[in-house]
Amino acid sequence: MARINLLPQELKPKGYVLKLSKTLNKLALISIAILLAAAFVFLGSFIFFSQQTKASLGRQESLKSEIRALEATEQKLILVKDRIQKIGKVLNVENTTEELGVLKQIVEILPEGVSFNSVGISDSSVELEVTAPNLLSIGQFFLSIVNSQGFQKVTVTGFSYKLETGYVVGLIFF
Repeated sequence: MARINLLPQELKPKGYVLKLSKTLNKLALISIAILLAAAFVFLGSFIFFSQQTKASLGRQESLKSEIRALEATEQKLILVKDRIQKIGKVLNVENTTEELGVLKQIVEILPEGVSFNSVGISDSSVELEVTAPNLLSIGQFFLSIVNSQGFQKVTVTGFSYKLETGYVVGLIFF
């Protein structure tokens, strides 16, 4: 069928306006295509990052459960370490029988009136602090130590007088 234009020729759009209209129409179509492509890219990015976030949260939860399991293991290791230390102390006590013999020897030569304030037993020595009411008792104690000849070395670590208790002497027996 033939196209019939009922408008007068003066009202007909000029050529450059028709050309501009076609160009703007093409630009609009290209813009819509770019907009749709950008929307698809953004939607794809959103879905991708959403999946990555879910995966990260899953890994985070698994790491938290591993940490809880390792905390329990760490607690068990601390208990084992504590037990090993206690076993070491018991084994050291077994090795201090010689020092206990030294302490027994000291008790046997202790004169009347001289008493222990404190006793410390280590691997190689016996440290003690004795109290005596007068210098005569201290002298007898020192004389007993010299006469016993059962000690390799004796070191006096302190000598003082307290009005309430008397003379206080600190000694280390090796």
